[in-house]
Amino acid sequence: MTLLASLLHELGNPRLGVDRRAELCCEAAKALEYKGEYEKARKALADYWPRIAEHPKLKGLEQNTAAEVLLRAGVLTGAIGSKDQIAESQETAKNLIHESLRIFQSSHYRKKIAEAQTELALCYWRTGELNEARDLLNDALSRLTTHSGVKAKTVVRLAIVECEAASYGKASRILTEHTQLFEKSIIKL
Repeated sequence: MTLLASLLHELGNPRLGVDRRAELCCEAAKALEYKGEYEKARKALADYWPRIAEHPKLKGLEQNTAAEVLLRAGVLTGAIGSKDQIAESQETAKNLIHESLRIFQSSHYRKKIAEAQTELALCYWRTGELNEARDLLNDALSRLTTHSGVKAKTVVRLAIVECEAASYGKASRILTEHTQLFEKSIIKL
């Protein structure tokens, strides 16, 4: 059974609590995001986020669960908005992710802070704000002390930002410095 199938199966449990249900919807949405299936990911969040232009419904959710819903909604707003060229979508995505980031910061949740910063940096990159993207990615990297998927994504995005800034040597050094991270990721696959 795949991760997504497992999540969808668990969502069928009528005894799930409000927060656990929201967490599973977020996990399913994230799994679909990774596959590039943004509309399906948006639909996975439909109970909490019915439309791309609306703020997610967070009433009754614990703080960190609400932050995760905001993060997923922000990521999807940015991705769908970029793909469909929706005006102001990156600003909306930034606002949602910033709101999520503030909650994670108040909880001192290092890995989720770094993940939110990494996703926020992508929005800044899409709008050509390379210095802001670079700062967020460098800060995110400083928070990530262990090898993880989030760290790999952060490194790749930082290298992309440097390439966009025509700093190809810097991009190459960033990737070279983190070779071991990618080698460990390949071994796990």
